[in-house]
Amino acid sequence: MVIVEGPDGAGKSYLVDRMIGTGSFFRHPDTHQGPPKTREELIHRLDSTLLGLDAVDYIRGPFPVCDRFGLFSEQIYGTLLRNCCVLTAQDILNFEHEIQNAIILYCRPSLRTISSIQLESKPHKDLDHTNSVIKQRMQIIAAYDYLMFEYECKGFNIIRYNRDITGTIIHHVWTSLLYREESRRED
Repeated sequence: MVIVEGPDGAGKSYLVDRMIGTGSFFRHPDTHQGPPKTREELIHRLDSTLLGLDAVDYIRGPFPVCDRFGLFSEQIYGTLLRNCCVLTAQDILNFEHEIQNAIILYCRPSLRTISSIQLESKPHKDLDHTNSVIKQRMQIIAAYDYLMFEYECKGFNIIRYNRDITGTIIHHVWTSLLYREESRRED
C-alpha cells in the first residue's frame, strides 16, 4: 500500500491523480473523506481501509494508494487545531503495526505554496489575520516534518515529494512495489 500524506494544499490529490493516471495504481478508499468527528468514526475509517486491502492479492498491480491516512493527519490536525488527538497511544501503535510495510509519500509544500493557496481560496480581512494564517500553516508543516522524521526513526519507508519530481517518484514507487511483491512471492 502507498499512503500519500502531508498538509492541506501540499499536492496530495494532484500526486494521487497522476499515479492513478498511469494505470499502475488505484485510489483506496475510492472517496476522499473529511475530518472525522469522533474517535470511533476515525477508527472505523482506518479499519475499513485496511480491511478492504486484506482481500486483494497484488502481484503486478495496480497497487492501492491512499490520499491521506487518518493515523498521521489526526496526530497533526487533532493536536494543533482541536487541541487533542482523538487516537489513544494504543490506537496509534495498533495502526502503525498494520501499515509498517507501506510506502509513505510525504508531500511537503513550500511556505509560498501553502500561503498562496490559503490566501487565494479564503480572502482574509487584514494583514494580522493573514500573518496568523501563515504562522498556523508553518506550524502544521513543522509538525508534519517532525512526525515524518519520527516515523523514519521507527523504520517506516518515508519518501519526500514535491511537484517537481512527480514522474520520477511515481516510477520509483511502482518499481519498489513490484520488487517487494516479487520478493515476497519468492519467500
